[in-house]
Amino acid sequence: MSIPGGGPVVGGRPRIPFIMKLRIWFLLVALFFLADVATKDYVVKNLRLHEPVHVIQGFFSLTYTTNPGIAFSMFADVESEWKVILLTLVGVLALGYVVWLMWRHDPLTAGARLGLALIAGGILGNMFNRLLTGSVVDFLDFYLGVFTWPTFNLADTFICVGAGLVLLNLFRGEETAR
Repeated sequence: MSIPGGGPVVGGRPRIPFIMKLRIWFLLVALFFLADVATKDYVVKNLRLHEPVHVIQGFFSLTYTTNPGIAFSMFADVESEWKVILLTLVGVLALGYVVWLMWRHDPLTAGARLGLALIAGGILGNMFNRLLTGSVVDFLDFYLGVFTWPTFNLADTFICVGAGLVLLNLFRGEETAR
């Protein structure tokens, strides 16, 4: 069954055409990317390197740092003219895989699509930053007494939350689009 001017009806609701899902998905990716770029730009222009701005005393600060490596500063100490190229290539491959998942695995749940958009936007944000400066701007700094979490950025948050959403939808066994 279908409705005039729309896609087929599934479970009493019109099914969103795949091309519309892709357009929405790419819009979300762009929004997440722009949010990451804007926050990093704000930090670079308004905070001093390594000087924390305490937001919640004893728990959370905004601390402008740079990370020439990847997650948790892995490879940060590697001195090679190939490092930025190789890390960017890894990002391109990861982004390609995420786009392939989105393109190939329809129908996906709305949660899985959102998760993949978060991951893609985060990958793009960190790749863009690394290509421009050779490192990534980090600024979200959580700690409790002497226990600290590595400083991170919005793109890292998007990637982790997106992976969580994808896994949640995978474990829930939902494979039908909503």
